[in-house]
Amino acid sequence: MGHSAALVPPGNRKQRHPATFATAARMHQEGRLAEAEAMYRKVIAANPRDAGSLINLGLITFQSHRLEEAARWFRQATRIMPDHVDAHINLGAVCRALGRPEEAVESLHRALILQPESALAHTILGQVLRSQERLDEAIGHFRVALAQEPASLQAGFQLAATLTEQGQPAAAIPLLVEVLRQSSEMPDAWNELGLACDQLGQTEDAATHYTTALRLLPTFWVAHYNLGGARQRQGRLAEAAEHCREALRLQPNLSPAHIRLGQVQ
Repeated sequence: MGHSAALVPPGNRKQRHPATFATAARMHQEGRLAEAEAMYRKVIAANPRDAGSLINLGLITFQSHRLEEAARWFRQATRIMPDHVDAHINLGAVCRALGRPEEAVESLHRALILQPESALAHTILGQVLRSQERLDEAIGHFRVALAQEPASLQAGFQLAATLTEQGQPAAAIPLLVEVLRQSSEMPDAWNELGLACDQLGQTEDAATHYTTALRLLPTFWVAHYNLGGARQRQGRLAEAAEHCREALRLQPNLSPAHIRLGQVQ
């Protein structure tokens, strides 16, 4: 589901059917999403202003990739309880997933007015700003998120990736090393570490990191493409061609891979 707040626990102050809500929340936590959804809908049918059920139903539809429906539930929750931080954060997250960055920014700014220290809101807002190429602003939000939650893998990874994108690989590497120290099975982080090393001209290290990413996720087309570039720079052209072909098999419209393949064949 990506970034979203935790489900709202039993005990919401506006519930009229706490027992039904508690049952739904337990099912939700156990991963019994269809049953939980039916129970939340039962609560909402009896009380359309039950914000906890609206938010948790939004989370289920978000998890089920029913993004437009999720946005409707979250938006309804924000109208009923405009001071509910989770509702605004989740609406921002789903708007980001829907490719509506301006709406996402608006919702996340509202969340941060209510809770300025929310690491989750800062992280998601940073991602939205990064997608708009507002890198300095994105870095600022990722730094705040990391200051609030130093162990946050997403904040650390996103800050590092944005620094690399901005041409600051030396600043990105320690962040990525820390992320991988906490969780060594993150293909994205290994690939990003490879990119940072590549920018510094450390081709051998970069190739090793891309290879690790592919060991963890063999269908990671970005890492195949990047490893193809590293092998090209090493003069290992047959391997470069092999990884370019695999990137194209997984992502047929990847124009840079077609160009690189033509260079190494």
